[in-house]
Amino acid sequence: MASTYNGSVANLVDPLANSPLTSPNHATQHTEINDALQTLGTWTTFTPTWTNFTPGSATQSFAYTIFNKLMYVRGSVLLNGSTMATGPSFLIPDGKSAIATWTIARMLDAGTNNFFGIVFANTTTISFYSIAAGGTYTTLDDVSATKPFTWANNDVIDFTIGFSIS
Repeated sequence: MASTYNGSVANLVDPLANSPLTSPNHATQHTEINDALQTLGTWTTFTPTWTNFTPGSATQSFAYTIFNKLMYVRGSVLLNGSTMATGPSFLIPDGKSAIATWTIARMLDAGTNNFFGIVFANTTTISFYSIAAGGTYTTLDDVSATKPFTWANNDVIDFTIGFSIS
């Protein structure tokens, strides 16, 4: 493909007639590339559909972005009048299905300590687990009203997770 590029990143997102992304021989591919570049970094806010967690007047901040077959979800909950049962989880946004993966979640016992747990994306849900040291090995256990600590007002759980979607 013989074309010139005028050096502006803006032309990748909004190509000119002589941009390298507008070759008539590859019009469909270039449209898809341009569409992907335009959405890269665009985050969509959402309110999770929770199981085993009643947010009450908690301050929730959740968003996701999709790039090709990857979804990134970030979230933060500041508890205030909330109640948590064993195994809080929420549905993956946008009706997507995840290929299982996990990462670290931060759980703040306000004014006391930071704890780290696991946030796990599996098929249609994102779940939380606490890390407990027991004997020689570290084990995972469902987050609950008392694990990894007794949750109260001003406690926080936050995370970012990325995973493949199908």
